[in-house]
Amino acid sequence: MNRCADQARHCARLCFLLLLILLPPTRASADAEDDFELARNLFRDAGDYGTSAQLLAEFIRNHPGDTHLADARLLLARSYARSHRCADAVPAFEGFYDQHPDHLDVATARREQADCLHALGEFARAAAGYEEVQRRFSEGQFAAGSLLAAAADFARAGDLTNAVRAYDKLLTDYAAKPEARRGRYRLAQLYFAGGNAAAAQTLLAALTESAPGSDEARDALLLVGNIHLVFHRAAAAGAAFDRLHEAFAGSAHSDSAYLDLADHHLARGRFDEAISGYQRGMEAIGRDTLAARARLGHADALRLSGQAAESLAGYGALVADGSPVRDLARLGQAIAFGQTDRVGAAVGQFLQLIQTRPGGSPSPVTTAAVRELGALYRRQGDLARASSWFRRYLDDAERLGQSFSESAAELDMVHLQLAQVLEASGYHDEAVQRFGDLSRGLGPLAAEAQYGLASAYEGASARRLAIVEYGVFLERYPGHRRAGLVRQRVEYLRGYTIVDEERLARALQQTYVDELTGTSRQQTRLNVARALRDHQDFANAVRAWETFVASYPGDAALAEAQFYLADCLYRLSRQRQLEGSPDASDSLHTLALQEDRILADADTGYWSRLARLRQIEATAAILPDTARAGVLEAGYSAFLETHP
Repeated sequence: MNRCADQARHCARLCFLLLLILLPPTRASADAEDDFELARNLFRDAGDYGTSAQLLAEFIRNHPGDTHLADARLLLARSYARSHRCADAVPAFEGFYDQHPDHLDVATARREQADCLHALGEFARAAAGYEEVQRRFSEGQFAAGSLLAAAADFARAGDLTNAVRAYDKLLTDYAAKPEARRGRYRLAQLYFAGGNAAAAQTLLAALTESAPGSDEARDALLLVGNIHLVFHRAAAAGAAFDRLHEAFAGSAHSDSAYLDLADHHLARGRFDEAISGYQRGMEAIGRDTLAARARLGHADALRLSGQAAESLAGYGALVADGSPVRDLARLGQAIAFGQTDRVGAAVGQFLQLIQTRPGGSPSPVTTAAVRELGALYRRQGDLARASSWFRRYLDDAERLGQSFSESAAELDMVHLQLAQVLEASGYHDEAVQRFGDLSRGLGPLAAEAQYGLASAYEGASARRLAIVEYGVFLERYPGHRRAGLVRQRVEYLRGYTIVDEERLARALQQTYVDELTGTSRQQTRLNVARALRDHQDFANAVRAWETFVASYPGDAALAEAQFYLADCLYRLSRQRQLEGSPDASDSLHTLALQEDRILADADTGYWSRLARLRQIEATAAILPDTARAGVLEAGYSAFLETHP
């Protein structure tokens, strides 16, 4: 039975082979036609590009001489392109137009090949491809669009020279085409990005005048306004935006312009203008997301202007509505709670915002909440918790690297705040390191960091290093708002702090040893007073000189002691003034003048004359500049008459 079946199958195979051999050519052609139609229908009607690519590749291999070969090659390339296989599509398109240069779809194929190169990120090759389409088919329907695409891809490839050349050619050769308007707008963008704002504004002005109702004119008005904002010309920006609002009311561009102008005012600290701008936006904007941004900006502007209590209503409404900016509103609400002494509510809200999924990256709102919680604890004087949250923020920044959501300016601010917290907590060494890292940069916080570095050295009792760093501050930032204070700190450290406490202690110890070995009590007290003055311990020096003057009224060194008593009183007066005690300073200055007057009237010779001169100078020093010269001249003249 099996043997009969095998013989039957063998006969069937032989019959099939004979049919293939004897099949007439018309039958083979019919099969090729069917194969091509099937592949084309899958491509055109079913959108099954993967299968159509497979069938077309087989068709090309099996029927190399078929009349549909050119169309098959083109459809194969398009199937690759539409099934996201651009790496295969590029050589397939090239094979099509190389093998069939006279085909009617060569221009389209070259354009689609350039599209694939663009999708692959090969912008230079794509630009060359687009430009080749324009060169070969300069009068074709794709010419202007291809030149526009070529210019854009030259720009993406960083070849700005060729990008400008392509845009210029587009504006010259196809001035009447709609693509020329888009090209003029993009060329203006390119000029502005390259720093030539004047050329950009010229192009944009021509665009708004020649086609005032076009999409490009709408885009141009928005860009003109933003160029003015970059150069801080808010009034000119407002005028451009007003034209945009009038001509394209209700458009997304018009809505964005309200926010752009208000955001600019807010960033510049012009809170009244920002509040007004956001209010206009709230009234005019119809889109939910942009309207919510306007309401959020309005609340932020109120809070930043010192109206934290008033801002809470705006934040609360955004939170209750479940708006697209709800988390940002909760962040602003938490900050406002802290500024209105609702610290518990602020901390609770910050902690809710900070909670993230285990192992997940923190959101921008979470990161900002960590930063603001640290700032809240710092304002409350809880330096340990402030330090902890600031460190967490910086650890997240280091861990996430380039994916960290906050700007370098915000990161530097936290570095500065942590350094200030460390200094206030007494961790001067780490504070010095952090201040030093920031001060060596060129950012806007470098001056504050340099001041902090000097203050940290001062707090660590590194007097000489503090003076050096204060000097660096004055050299680098002579016009800074802290410059006057820094000069006072330098004066205080140089002239009114103990030069070397250990040396002073040794000097005082030596005087007591000298007294034990036979030096008189009188000489010992004189030596102690001199040592205290020489080491700039003026408070104790005043007491020592007073004791000596009161104890030894007939001593030969009495006049010297009276002179230096007044001198130390003057210096202690200035010291108290620098320390912020004006009443004590005035009282000490009066006592110093009194001591000089007593010594000058005593007419004891050298020391009396010195006291008389100093009395003149001390009296003039407290007068305005206009009167000082006259007082000094009159005083010196009287002195010379008395002591020729």
